[in-house]
Amino acid sequence: MNFDQNISRIFTYPFLLRRLSFGYTEYMLASQQGRFPAAANFLTAVVHAAAGHKFNELKLLVDVAQAFRQLQAGDIACLEKILDVIPARLEVLTCLDLICVLFENLVVDDVIAQLAGQIQFRVARKLVTTDAVLNTYFDRWHVSRLRRHSFRFLQNRLGR
Repeated sequence: MNFDQNISRIFTYPFLLRRLSFGYTEYMLASQQGRFPAAANFLTAVVHAAAGHKFNELKLLVDVAQAFRQLQAGDIACLEKILDVIPARLEVLTCLDLICVLFENLVVDDVIAQLAGQIQFRVARKLVTTDAVLNTYFDRWHVSRLRRHSFRFLQNRLGR
């Protein structure tokens, strides 16, 4: 067992680990051995926001939006191929759709259409709404938390 696996076991849910593990090996794969670092950085921000913290802060989506701004056409083509290997398409599409709504970035719509493939992520977006992200700390009835944990349940149920 290497260092990445030990850290992953400490900081993630065990069932989610079977679906999505992102360490140095996956980073190098996402960057195509360093040729597309912006794609790997974007994927790192997405995994951190969606899988690690379940959208519990707006600043996580700001990080994803900033990483998205650095992507070039080659990076997006790289992501399109990499998402067939690294099972993070649901997380990427959910983050991009939230960015599109929260920051009114219409360029994201084109990228969503390009990366969507066969996956249906509308159920995920009905769970993780902008209110679920923005009202995390002000949610007296824990609706935001339930929605975000339902997203985690959906992530666990998706096969590799």
